[in-house]
Amino acid sequence: YGGKIGENSYFRVYTKYFNRDDSALRSGGDANDSWTMNRGGFRYDWLPNDENIFTVQGDIYQGRLDQMVAIPTLTPPYVDFLSDEVKTSGGNLLGRWTHQFSSESELALKIYYDRTERDRVVFAEQRNTGDIDLQHHFKLGSRNDLVWGLGYNITSDSLENSRTVMFSPVERTSHLYSAFVQDEITLIEDRLRLTLGSKVEHNDYTGWEVQPSGRLSYNITERQTAWIAASRAISTP
Repeated sequence: YGGKIGENSYFRVYTKYFNRDDSALRSGGDANDSWTMNRGGFRYDWLPNDENIFTVQGDIYQGRLDQMVAIPTLTPPYVDFLSDEVKTSGGNLLGRWTHQFSSESELALKIYYDRTERDRVVFAEQRNTGDIDLQHHFKLGSRNDLVWGLGYNITSDSLENSRTVMFSPVERTSHLYSAFVQDEITLIEDRLRLTLGSKVEHNDYTGWEVQPSGRLSYNITERQTAWIAASRAISTP
């Protein structure tokens, strides 16, 4: 359900629920894989003037997931099956601010937080994640279209071990810092463009990582484009 609050603000709220029964085994019994989930959320947008837009939105959820878990044993047949009732819950909150300096320059800031909890028969986990992202897009002269940004991500977990599954350490916090810049250069109007850029990251496992990229695109006709590109990508551990 959504509506308008005042002259320049809007809201939306929602709620969802579902319940899925167990699948049927070939023998006719239940597979113990039923799934129940309920969630709700909201969004609020405020436009105080033509240059600024503020958005706040969030979700919460809670559910239960049934499953069968195979664990090793020291006696024949060296495996046992446990009925696992996974309890899961969590929520998130996001804030976004967009400021338009002009028709050719825009700044965007996003702040995000997420909390998730899972309680299983073999282990339990609670995790908090935070994220900040800043981007600035603008045109420099008649040929350069630039965008640059900064980012920071932090995730922290707390685990509860069992005799079957054990983590060491049981708590860990990881940080990821990032920055990027990209310039799309018009070499020939409506015909030839060169895009150059790079992303720089620092993580707690492999340190500094650089990911440069370059792309040259040529408009053959209004409906045909040929391009060539080279880039270096990193998969963060």
